[in-house]
Amino acid sequence: MDRFLAQWEEGQAEPGRAFVTLTQAVSGSPEVARALREFLTERVWANRPGASHETVMSTAALVSSQLLGIAWSRYVVRIEPLASMPRVEVAALTGPTIDRYIAAYDPDADSAR
Repeated sequence: MDRFLAQWEEGQAEPGRAFVTLTQAVSGSPEVARALREFLTERVWANRPGASHETVMSTAALVSSQLLGIAWSRYVVRIEPLASMPRVEVAALTGPTIDRYIAAYDPDADSAR
């Protein structure tokens, strides 16, 4: 999570502005939305030994939704205290959820129902 947020904050005159610009582009262009989906599919690592392709893809979608949801809330909607919370704190609070998706998600398991 920290690396994901850092890419939108570090070296930016206005932290998060690049994410806002991306969301505007995605909203106005199916091609940009497709490119973002492809980027997330390639970059979000959700593989586990023995996991089916469907499980890997579902896990990647869950992780992506968490990442984008946090960024949307932090940079676009600017929900407080998330918007002004130190990045490392956001990562510490949300990282375990992402880790849980990657480590434990199995749509075929009884506990997932």
